[in-house]
Parts: sequence; structure tokens; C-alpha cells
Amino acid sequence: GFTHPVRAHFLENILETTGYYLTPYNQIDDYGQERKWKMQQQALRKRKSQITALVE
Repeated sequence: GFTHPVRAHFLENILETTGYYLTPYNQIDDYGQERKWKMQQQALRKRKSQITALVE
């Protein structure tokens, strides 16, 4: 089949090109009440993946 050409991009270069700067105010990071729930969901997903890998 047909494949599209792939180019590697690095986040540092994109940030430099766009002029975007990270500050404490524009970074998204959830450390609120939902963090525990998100961590549990990620752990369940990771565990499920390990079990699936063993079965396969």
C-alpha cells in the first residue's frame, strides 16, 4: 500500500518556532481531587495491558 512520508519533530523546536513559552500559569497539570481517580484508571489500564500481554 501507499505510505506517507514521516518527518521527526521535537517539542523544543516547535516551541522555539512558535514562540510559545511555558509558564506556571499555562501548564496543565491536575493535582486536584481527580488526580487519584486518574492514577487508578492508569494503573488499571497498565495492569490490564500486562495481563493481555501474558494471554497473547
